[in-house]
Amino acid sequence: MRNELKVADDIRAELGTETMDRLRNNLVPVDCLTCGEEITGADVLNLAIDDVNVGLFATLHHQECRPSAWVHHTPEQAQNLKVNLTWRACVVDWQGGTPLLLVNPSCEAAVLIRTNALANMFGKGWSIGTLNRCASAGFVSPGQASSARSVEGLKARLEPTRLTVLAEGGPLEGTSWHAEISAAGLSQVQAAGNVLVGVTTAVDPKHDAVTEARLKELSCSDEVLFSMVPVERPEPKVDSEALVAVMEVVRRGMGSVPGEEHIAMTLMLYRHGTTLGALPRPTGRDLLVVVSMVAGLCWGSGSLHVMTHDDGTARRIMDSCRKVFGHAGFVVSRVGEPSFTSERRITIGTYQEIAAARARFDSGPRPSASLLPIALAVDPVPDSERDAIRSRYSRLIEL
Repeated sequence: MRNELKVADDIRAELGTETMDRLRNNLVPVDCLTCGEEITGADVLNLAIDDVNVGLFATLHHQECRPSAWVHHTPEQAQNLKVNLTWRACVVDWQGGTPLLLVNPSCEAAVLIRTNALANMFGKGWSIGTLNRCASAGFVSPGQASSARSVEGLKARLEPTRLTVLAEGGPLEGTSWHAEISAAGLSQVQAAGNVLVGVTTAVDPKHDAVTEARLKELSCSDEVLFSMVPVERPEPKVDSEALVAVMEVVRRGMGSVPGEEHIAMTLMLYRHGTTLGALPRPTGRDLLVVVSMVAGLCWGSGSLHVMTHDDGTARRIMDSCRKVFGHAGFVVSRVGEPSFTSERRITIGTYQEIAAARARFDSGPRPSASLLPIALAVDPVPDSERDAIRSRYSRLIEL
């Protein structure tokens, strides 16, 4: 800790030198827990102890805000003891590995648990249990990280530049951590479908350099716990009225009513992003019908980019979509006509055209998640393009 820390004699005597040293290593001065104002490097701090019977709550305060004192609380008082703790997080990109969201969930406070009376005689009567809540929820030690399961209720959400992990239910309900993520890291998380989350109180993720060597040190000393958290992929719901409207638009444009097989494939693609191997890829006129049906359902959610390998397929899809959607007021254009944008439109092009347009598009600021288009891949996505596409579209639907 960079700040001078004042500790009352009775606190120092009870906790002992070793516990005090560990506390200094596990407390990060961010905000005073009395006034809520920022702690600067020049501030002298007081360490206060709230004894809640089952353990201790050690907290940091400006010297003028709260004295360093040991305060005993009744069970009723302990139940009402609430503080506004600061958390800090960063995303660590590993070469070839799943990105790690490293979080310090309790910067200015530490939980101390009494061990036993004999250990206390030698100044080792307290252990730091700040992460016990995470462990009880399902976070595991480094040795079990490879088989770590997700904590109930914990999920990850992705935006163009940010990764958020939150819990709307379960043992960590109300938790929400986030940090900036690189485009490469975003692609890896989207492709993997999950992200590794680590919790520790031994580092300040905002200012400390988190290297592989440093993480290995934390792992060897059991100062970090892990959980694998799934990326939230909400299943789009199909509005029956919207489906009927799309079928009618396709009927008018193509001259016949879509068949049951077209509807089944459209619904499977729209809901799951794939046919899950249950249906063969359509060809010829069937392909044009399915692409038009999926495009009609997706268009209400924003812009859609239809991607294919060759120019001939792109032209056939373009002609078909213009016949189907032209009279309905939909904007259907080829990539580059007039530009590759996030406006509401159906844009069709080859992977080569889209890669070239993206080079220009990427020179500007990245759009918010709400503006990211949907990608509809008519042909298999090239391996060289998959990461870029996953990171720049809100969804990827693959035929």
